[in-house]
Amino acid sequence: MAVQMPPPKGPIAQRKEQLEQRLVTLRGVKTTTKGWGKLAAHADPLYHQIGALCWQPTPVGPQVLLVSATSGRWIIPKGWALPGKSPIDAALAEAWEEAGVKKAKAQPRSIGHYMGTKRTLGGDEVLGAVQVYALRVRKLLDDYPEADRRQRQWFSAAEAAALVDEDGLRDLLIAFAAT
Repeated sequence: MAVQMPPPKGPIAQRKEQLEQRLVTLRGVKTTTKGWGKLAAHADPLYHQIGALCWQPTPVGPQVLLVSATSGRWIIPKGWALPGKSPIDAALAEAWEEAGVKKAKAQPRSIGHYMGTKRTLGGDEVLGAVQVYALRVRKLLDDYPEADRRQRQWFSAAEAAALVDEDGLRDLLIAFAAT
């Protein structure tokens, strides 16, 4: 019986693997709230986004709010930086639009970054870096801009880590659960 070789990786998958290998060497490099710091200089992802790790305290540990992507995957709210606004303002805006977070207290610094994929209308997966800010949710509304397009659900940080696809986001959730 002949051994079947896996098909060769496409250019996007090759680029994703290359950038993920570069990021492994960046573990421990601190970025600042004023920009992407050394991450942008070394990784060169195809896009940069801001993510919101929405959470609430419970007696057994923090719960994390995940939303469904259009593909059905569980993700955190994320989107583009807003011109003239801080990254925290962008994280708060995405949390409102995608999850209905009306009121939240943001940590002043990013809790980290991860490499994620964004599916284009053509079906391609484009690699990008997502800078993540933790937002302690104080008020959640049921009527919000993307309520008809997304599901949202609270999970323990460990459960959320098991549900997300991106390894880097999983690592952030595991680290967040340990704090």
